[in-house]
Amino acid sequence: MQDLCGRSGESFFPSPGLITRLIQPSGPGIREDCAVYEGWNVPLDYDPMLSKLVAFAPTREQAIDRMLRALEEYVIGGIKTNIGLFRRILMDEDFRAARIDTGYLELLLAEPPAPVREDVPEDVVALAAALFAASVRRETLAAPVVSEESRWAAAGRREGLRL
Repeated sequence: MQDLCGRSGESFFPSPGLITRLIQPSGPGIREDCAVYEGWNVPLDYDPMLSKLVAFAPTREQAIDRMLRALEEYVIGGIKTNIGLFRRILMDEDFRAARIDTGYLELLLAEPPAPVREDVPEDVVALAAALFAASVRRETLAAPVVSEESRWAAAGRREGLRL
């Protein structure tokens, strides 16, 4: 059996458990239908589809890029998800070129996933993390407290792309 990213040992079965962290994506051309929340315990008999994420844009390529960005923002901690599988699909050349058929997923899962880069020196990773943390802190301190809506969601609403 394969897990949600195509590695052996797991399957596409639902993943019950406590949602320990939840960061939901938003922004122009992104819509999410979801009723779960951080701290919720997903029961064993719950429908395996906990969320529906939709990306729309004027072109297929733009929609794929928006969905990839949204999936990079999406964090669900405590349970297994298929976010990694969707990222893998959206980055696949055949999918991006619409060269797919009913056997596409089986062929994709038969291939080993691309290796994860591990050749970045630790000091570079630490510096990048520090810069990211500083930028997030600066944005948080500089952002006016108008609402709890994210900047991406606000931009999408201004563009009239997301209701």
